[in-house]
Amino acid sequence: MNKLFIIFTILIFAKSFAQCDYTIVNKGNVDVKQFRPVPVTNDEENQYGLSLSSVGSQIFLILTTRYIYGKPTAKQIYLSLDMSDHDAIVILSTAGELDYIDRSNVSHHKFPLDPLMYKQLLKTSILSMRIQINPNFTTLPVKTNGDVIKNSLKCLIK
Repeated sequence: MNKLFIIFTILIFAKSFAQCDYTIVNKGNVDVKQFRPVPVTNDEENQYGLSLSSVGSQIFLILTTRYIYGKPTAKQIYLSLDMSDHDAIVILSTAGELDYIDRSNVSHHKFPLDPLMYKQLLKTSILSMRIQINPNFTTLPVKTNGDVIKNSLKCLIK
């Protein structure tokens, strides 16, 4: 019985610490913390992942898009996150960065978050995302990992 309790306790601690797995890079006198993108949804042409990054005290939401068939873009985009408490967060990205990873075109868009957004993201899950590039937009349900940003923020803000 004691062995089972010890194994169960270790698994709980491993799960809680695994969510705080980020990389720290020191650029000058500023620490940059970067979480790995976590897949949240996909459509016929793209796969989408979310993560957080912090540069000093500024926190950014990162939308990573892997283009299966679509054409990558580095333009500014709007992102609307529909939350489980029936509220929404709408943010404009800085210009995106294009990359080529594992034989796929990838874009990374950074969205600066303010303290009111932190509070909103800490208390609720993401249900869907609406991505708008110029007049075109796509609305996608978050199929998995809707709590990834909430869990990552808990690690950064502690």
